[in-house]
Amino acid sequence: MNNHCTKVIVDENEIDKIFDLPMDILDEIVKDMSFQELVKTCVLSKKWVHFWTMHPILVLDWEFFEEKSGTIGLIENGFSKMIDNILLHHVGSLVKFFLDLSTIDCNDRDLDHWLLCETSKCVKELTLKNHKRKRYTLAFCVFDCPTLTYLDVTNFIVKPPSPKALFPNLLELTLKFIKFCPDKANYVLNTPLLYSLTFIACNGVHFLTISAPRIQFLTVHDSHDIYAIFFDNLSNARELFMVLDVVNTLSEENIDEVTHYLEDPNCVDKRFEKLEFVELREFEGTQFELLFLKLILAYSPSLSRMIVEPSDELDVAEVLNLYEELRMSLKALLRAKVIIAPHGQDV
Repeated sequence: MNNHCTKVIVDENEIDKIFDLPMDILDEIVKDMSFQELVKTCVLSKKWVHFWTMHPILVLDWEFFEEKSGTIGLIENGFSKMIDNILLHHVGSLVKFFLDLSTIDCNDRDLDHWLLCETSKCVKELTLKNHKRKRYTLAFCVFDCPTLTYLDVTNFIVKPPSPKALFPNLLELTLKFIKFCPDKANYVLNTPLLYSLTFIACNGVHFLTISAPRIQFLTVHDSHDIYAIFFDNLSNARELFMVLDVVNTLSEENIDEVTHYLEDPNCVDKRFEKLEFVELREFEGTQFELLFLKLILAYSPSLSRMIVEPSDELDVAEVLNLYEELRMSLKALLRAKVIIAPHGQDV
């Protein structure tokens, strides 16, 4: 109907003005659509039938699988076949691939196949979510994908195929609930452009050496063996955010290991010249936390602000007293402003 409530018949051969826009503009228009909505564009006209297969963003998230779970005929392992078909029909390169495995059944072979398909399409942003108890092993092809600029992986086993891996264009790396299982004693991730690094509840980080000369932001939550990585490789970081709730998760042997490392006068061989801001949460006043805090204060000449949030079992006054002891032990007037924040309070 037109503005005058008159029925208008559109000839299928008439030019589709929207579809005839440049492909990059079309992609920008539909980039926020869910995958389910994107596929539905195929009913608009003959020209749109295969449009979704060329779109460079492919998001198969929890909402997508939840909606499809009620589809008639989707039997056991049907999701694996459905993902196979989606990837089979997709053509062209990929800018972003998001896959949430939390609600579907698949095996490592299926996952390896899917990731091989996507990395071969020069994917730039890769997100893999897995909130099941079962852990998958991260496919080797991910370590051989030079186009990656963003990588976010949750609940996987990471076992690089070789002692050294190069991510020449990686800018952001987020690892959550990762278990590092190297074949060798350790392995090296060379990330020359990386500026943001996040570890959350990761195991075996001490097997990892990260070369990241441009790192600016480091976030660590419940990954106790991050200390060596920080001191050895991340001296260019500008901001450090750490949640130190590790006392109840560490064995006595691990606590002794970390403490012994921090007590070694050679554990720090360079100053953190660019470090300006530090936030430490769930501070419990343990020996290795105090040693770590002392080293940060002593080797960060540019540090201007530090926020320390005590755990709910530690009194704020105790933390203030501990800080005063640290400052006296350094025999220098610290320029950094130290803020003691009550537990759970944003500053």
